[in-house]
Amino acid sequence: MTETQQPKQGTVEQNVSQELGSLKSEIQGLSKDIRERINAAGAEAKKTWNKLDDERKRFLEKVEQAAEETKADLRHAGSDLKRRLTGLRQELKSEDSGAKASQSQSSQSS
Repeated sequence: MTETQQPKQGTVEQNVSQELGSLKSEIQGLSKDIRERINAAGAEAKKTWNKLDDERKRFLEKVEQAAEETKADLRHAGSDLKRRLTGLRQELKSEDSGAKASQSQSSQSS
């Protein structure tokens, strides 16, 4: 796969953020609709709603936490990969410089 075919970190992060944002929006829309209807509902429905609303809040907190952890993990992995690639490139440049110097000395000896 060429460098242009590989997804960029920003693209992956954006896709994850969009997917989580969409899910959050759907949950918030459902919650708003239920809140509007719950006042007319019976006690059992209100009790169920209260439990689900607490669960919804915990879920949204976890989504935010996971998104931040995922971003941090991606940053760490990306930084590590970049460091190793930079090292390899530097090593190759050194080898290339050494080979050119060797070729230059051979040409001058001839």
